[in-house]
Amino acid sequence: MKINFFVNGEPFNFFDKEARIHRVGHLIQQCKNSNIEYKVWTSNFYHQKKKFFSEKDKNFEIIKSIGYKKNISILRIIDNFLLGIKIYFKLKKGNYKNDIFICSFPIPEVCFAVSLFCKKRGIPIIIDLRDLWPQVFYNLYQNKIINIIIKIIFFYQEIMNGFIFKNATSIFSITDTFLGYGLKYAKRKICKNDSIFYLAHSKPTFYEKEDIKINYNIPEDKIIICFFGVINIKKFDFLTLLKAIKNHNTNKFHFIICGDGDDSNIFDKEINNVTYLGWLNQKQISYIARNSHFGLAHYKPTIDFCSSIPNKIIEYFSYGLPIIHSLKGDTYNLLNNNHINYYYEYGDIDNFNLLLNKLSKGHKSKNINKINKIFANEFNSNIVYKNYLNKVYEIHKKKI
Repeated sequence: MKINFFVNGEPFNFFDKEARIHRVGHLIQQCKNSNIEYKVWTSNFYHQKKKFFSEKDKNFEIIKSIGYKKNISILRIIDNFLLGIKIYFKLKKGNYKNDIFICSFPIPEVCFAVSLFCKKRGIPIIIDLRDLWPQVFYNLYQNKIINIIIKIIFFYQEIMNGFIFKNATSIFSITDTFLGYGLKYAKRKICKNDSIFYLAHSKPTFYEKEDIKINYNIPEDKIIICFFGVINIKKFDFLTLLKAIKNHNTNKFHFIICGDGDDSNIFDKEINNVTYLGWLNQKQISYIARNSHFGLAHYKPTIDFCSSIPNKIIEYFSYGLPIIHSLKGDTYNLLNNNHINYYYEYGDIDNFNLLLNKLSKGHKSKNINKINKIFANEFNSNIVYKNYLNKVYEIHKKKI
C-alpha cells in the first residue's frame, strides 16, 4: 500500500525545522515508523508565514503557488483553483495501481480535482474533513448584504462539495458534527468506512531557559496565562482581554502573548501585565508553557470552532495546562464533563473578570493529572494516528 496525501497550509520540518507539525506531519511520521510508502502533494507556499520555500524532499511533490497575503481573498481563491488544476494534470502522468489517496478538506478546489481523478481511475479516496468550508465564511460580517455576496461568491464550493463527498470511499473527520457536515453533502448515512479521529499532538519536550534563545524572565509572583497563535481580532477575543486589563484590576495575573498576525499591532504599545513576544519556535513555546498556569483559547464562538475541539485546546492539553476559553459545543462539553471548565462569555468583560477573580483564589489546583490523562487517552498523536493508519489499511484492503 502506498498513501498519497493531498494537503495545503500545513508546515513541515523539511522547510521549517522549528515548526510544530500538524495532522499530515504526524501521519507521515507514523508511515515512517510502520514502513508504509507515502507521498505528500502540497504547494511551495508557507501559509502560516505567507512566504515561499525552496527546500525539497524526496517524498514530497511540491506544486508552484502564486501565494496570497490574506487568508480570505480573491487571490487565495485563484491560488486554490490553480493548485487543483496543476495537481490534476500531474496525477495524469502517474500510475497508482496499489495506492490510496487521502485528501485534506479544505481546500475544496484540490479535493474536487483529486476526487475527479480518482473517480476516473477507480482509486479509493478518503476525504479528511477538518473545517466547514464554505459555511465558515457565511456569517463573518454583521452586514447582511456582504454576507449574501459572500454566499454567491462561494456557491461553486457548495457544488464541489456535493461531488467530493458523494464520491468519497470514506469520510474521516475530527468530530461527530464535522462528519455530519460531510454526510449531508454525500446524502447518505454513516457507514463502516467512515471514522472520527480527533486532532492530536505529540507529548512535548520541555526545555529550560538555558537551552533556548529567549531574552525574557517570567514573573514568579504572578499567575501566568499564555497564548500561542495568530493575533487576529476576528478569530480571538483580544479586545475583551485588553479592555479587561485596562479597566479592571488584573495585577495578580500576567499575560504572555506569543504569535503574529494581521492585528499584532495592538501589542505595539507597552501594556501593564502583558508581555508580547512575537513569533516563537517550538522550544521557546515549550519553555513558556512549562512556566505558565493557564492557556488562553479565547476563540470567537463561530460554528466551526464550536463544532470541533480546536488545535489550541489540544496543544494546551499536551502541556498539561488548564484552559480559559469562550466556546460552547464540543470543547465546552469535554471540559465541563471532566470538571476543568474555565469558561467565560465571549465579548463580556464583566464575565471575563469574574472568571479571573475565581482563578485568583484557587489557581494552584491545576488538575494536571486529570489533564494528562485526557490527553493520553484522547489526543496523543502516537495513538490517534496509529489507529488512523490502521483504518486506512483496512479500507485499502477492501478495495484491492
